[in-house]
Amino acid sequence: MVVRAEFEYKGKHYDFSRPLSEFDRNYDDEDYAYFLEEIPGMEWALFEINILKDSESQSLKNDGYISVYLNADNASFDDIVNASISILY
Repeated sequence: MVVRAEFEYKGKHYDFSRPLSEFDRNYDDEDYAYFLEEIPGMEWALFEINILKDSESQSLKNDGYISVYLNADNASFDDIVNASISILY
């Protein structure tokens, strides 16, 4: 299974995908999973691609958002961006 996220940030289009087995975080007791991607052309900046889960079955949903960290050392995000999330089986 692969998750694909497409979104716009500061006038640029981004398209990232990741196999479920390579997520950076995906715990059964949490309502989301995520993976991190470096923001191209920006040193130490990250996109945290969050995929929401069904609260009962814990299966991934075609729903999520992007948390933007302009410095990987930041404890909280700098921006949130809507995303189109697709689960590809």
